[in-house]
Order: sequence, then C-alpha cells, then structure tokens
Amino acid sequence: MRKILIIAAAMLTVAACGQRPKKAVEQSDTLRFVFLTDMHIESDFIERGHPVYEHYAVGNHASLEKTFEFINEDPLCSKASFILLGGDNINTGYEREHQSLVDEMVNYHRLVGMLNLYNDKEGLEAFKFEAPESYTCAENIGPDQAPMEFHSPVLGSKVIPIQGNHDTDVEEFYRNCAFQCGGVRFICFFCHYCALPAPPGQYKSTGRIADDTFAFVKDQIERAAKDPEIRQIVLVNHWGIAPGFKWHIYDACEANGWNDNRQKILDLAEKYNIRLYINGHEHNRDFPVEKVGNMYDINCGAVASGDQGKWSLVEITPDKALFHIYTRANTELAPDGSTVFTSLPALERTIEIPLK
Repeated sequence: MRKILIIAAAMLTVAACGQRPKKAVEQSDTLRFVFLTDMHIESDFIERGHPVYEHYAVGNHASLEKTFEFINEDPLCSKASFILLGGDNINTGYEREHQSLVDEMVNYHRLVGMLNLYNDKEGLEAFKFEAPESYTCAENIGPDQAPMEFHSPVLGSKVIPIQGNHDTDVEEFYRNCAFQCGGVRFICFFCHYCALPAPPGQYKSTGRIADDTFAFVKDQIERAAKDPEIRQIVLVNHWGIAPGFKWHIYDACEANGWNDNRQKILDLAEKYNIRLYINGHEHNRDFPVEKVGNMYDINCGAVASGDQGKWSLVEITPDKALFHIYTRANTELAPDGSTVFTSLPALERTIEIPLK
C-alpha cells in the first residue's frame, strides 16, 4: 500500500474537532459542516465554443458569491467546523492543459477565497488528515496524453475539495483522503469513469473503485473502528453507491472488468455499522435517500443548477444526521447588462437520517 502522509495527530479540542471530553450528550456533541457539491465553476460560461448546460447561466458566479456571503454570516452556518466540496468543483478539470482550466481555477480561488473557513487554518492538526502520497491519473485524457503521477496535497484549509468526474486532473483537489472532526471520521474516496453499454443515441456511465482506493478505504475503516475517539464513520464520494441512483458505482460486471470493490465496501460498512454515505454528481434537487444494508446514501443536489441549485448544512449527533437544505442565490441579467438578484439563500427543509 502507498505511503501515507500523516499530519500531526495532536490531542487538541479545537472548535468541534479533536478528542471529546467524557460527559453526557450536550449541544457540543453536534458536529456542523457545510456540504457543497457540483459548483461547476467556469471560465466564461462557454465550453469549446458551445453554450454549456442550460442550467449554468450567466450569473452563476455572482450567485455563488452571494451564497458564500450567506454562509459566512448566517448564525447557524457560520458555526460550521469545515466545508466539504463534493466534486465537480470546476467544469473542465479533466484536461491537462488548456486556457479554460487556468481561468476556471482563477475563478475557483477567487470564489472560495470569500469563505471565512477557507482562510481559517487554526487547529488543522486536530483533523488528523491522511492521504496517499501520490496517485496516477489516467481517466478523461486525450489520445496524445499518457497517464501522469500527481502528488496529493496536504490539508491547508478548512474548505476541503474532493475530485469529481469534471475535475479529475486538478492536483490540489483531494482524491482519496480521510480526516476527523467532532468524533466523526470522514473517509473520502475517488471513482474512475466506467463506460457502460447504452442504447443507441443515449449516454450511460458510472464509476468504479480501483484496488488501491479500496485498500485505502479498508485501512481507514478498520483503524477508525478501533479508535475510541471516533463515534461515527462517514463515507463520502462524488458518485452514489445505492443502486437506485441513476449513475451509481457498479458491482462486478464486464464493463468494469469484473471489479467488485463496491460490494467489498458495502460489506465493510455492514461489518462496522457505517450508517452514512454522502454523494453528489446527479444534480438531483430532491436530495433522495436510499438505504443499502444499514447504510443511508444521500444525494446532495448541485449548487450550479440555476434556480434549482441546492446545498446543505449538515449536523451530526450520536443519534442522527440532519441535512438542512438551502437554496442558493439566483440572478438574472438586467437590460443594461448588470446582474440582479431574484432570490437569496434560504432554508428550504430538513432531512433526518438515523445513525443508531
């Protein structure tokens, strides 16, 4: 197994992170974090000379700015210990060298730089962050490009971005990583594209879990299960694992080379009573939840989906996870070309998932 980078595991109690005192369950046993997925930050809203998907309209960046201002200022969201970005953070990060990627990353840094937690580095050692030292990127590349080895970044911010299928080539986004906060160990892992047979004229793809990724997840789960500080293990991936989702990770089949690592992870989740799996990718504004064994898989919408854009503030207690679903800000262009806000972020509803 690859060498693991370990950032010092100091015994600190910083914000909600680190070792918890032994006491009765109180409000301090609630861990809060923001989950934002599928922002699809772009350079100029045009991809390869053609308009991008209809729900990425001009004004998406202004809407993100206003949404991030809300996260900084809202009485509940501002208490979050970290922000987790669930992949597809930018739109064309699957190509190694092109101007749009450079411009997208400029916009990415400008936008997430607005978040207070992006600039808050105090107490990062309490997250006990681990990631493989390096990884090979071989997906979504052109015929003249060979697979390349990248180095995993160390944790440098309380905004933690993982890779999705639109940003598989961005070295500063985490591929496989794990960290803990408030007695919860988060294990984030990557899926490679896997093309499936589809009817003529239709598109169908899924994700598959590579052997090195499974080894990382297995090691993290087994170690976390033995750690007396950890009361919950949460799995995070850009792709869903529940079979009811449209583009979920697949079990062993011819298209994925008979790779059965999905089932192996489900077996580990059952063995160690892992109850929560969080994903994005499907842009489903309804936040569907499906149970696989004892584990609940929740698909968390997409921030970029125009006036249907959603995101969530998550609260985890020893007994349950609460997903407070918020709308994003929305805009339209005025006749003079200026941006006008048609709606501001607002709490829409809450989904409760039992963890016992």
